[in-house]
Amino acid sequence: TRASKPVLCQCCRECQSDPIDPGHGSRRLWRYDPPVLPRNRWFIAAALAYALLGGLLGLTWLAFPAALPAYALRAHAHLMLLGFVGMMIFGIGLHVLPRFTGRPLFSERLADAQFALVNIGLVAMVTGWLADARLVTTAGGAILWIGLVLFALNVVATVRPWARR
Repeated sequence: TRASKPVLCQCCRECQSDPIDPGHGSRRLWRYDPPVLPRNRWFIAAALAYALLGGLLGLTWLAFPAALPAYALRAHAHLMLLGFVGMMIFGIGLHVLPRFTGRPLFSERLADAQFALVNIGLVAMVTGWLADARLVTTAGGAILWIGLVLFALNVVATVRPWARR
């Protein structure tokens, strides 16, 4: 059957006899319904941490603009966009896309590697900008870009528009 068709809980016969019952029997399970993986929770936690750091950097820049290096605003923007928004999209996307497609994620290892690369890359970029270390910023950007490529490959291979349904 299709992934969008719910099935009744298989744990007891009571659930199957009365699916309208508001108790245990009313819970319906989807065909592909694994729990939220710890990695996806770490993406969400990282997103919130980057939002707090980016907000703090932005407030510091507003209060004491002369106290921060010239690239502080660039670091703030990347913390908010790639850090907060990007990590949130990664965490939710890696959780939701397999449910939309009815297939498991193409590669959990790619997703784990992506988590490490985008976080290492973003921290290196921001550190490079704040410390005025161009080489660190460039290396961080390259590492971050590789992580973004891994996400794109994993999403395309999970959605697989060329595969039969």
